[in-house]
Amino acid sequence: MLAALSPLRLPLDAGDFGLMSRRVIDEIRKMPEHHRYLRGLRTWVGFRQVGIAIERSARRAGRTKCSPLKLLKLASDGIFAFSIVPLRAAAILGAVAIGLSTLFSLYSIYVKLWLHSP
Repeated sequence: MLAALSPLRLPLDAGDFGLMSRRVIDEIRKMPEHHRYLRGLRTWVGFRQVGIAIERSARRAGRTKCSPLKLLKLASDGIFAFSIVPLRAAAILGAVAIGLSTLFSLYSIYVKLWLHSP
């Protein structure tokens, strides 16, 4: 989903675990973000990345310990940090609200002045 919303091309199946040089870590730590979406930040700083294909075995403990709420927070961190779509959606929603308010105000003035409604 983030690939469709963001101009940043994130590597497929990028996880939170990886080996990084000190230069990459220092660049990421300079950033002011409070909610760091590490998968995106690693790509955004611009250093070369090499993916290593691994075969993941089944979990020993069974299911993930991440709650659906925590996964939703992780997704929202990625979307809000690396996409302009939420900002555009808020701007469009605000413009629609202003437009509807203006139309209703004009209608109210019309009713009051020309129809002499109380």
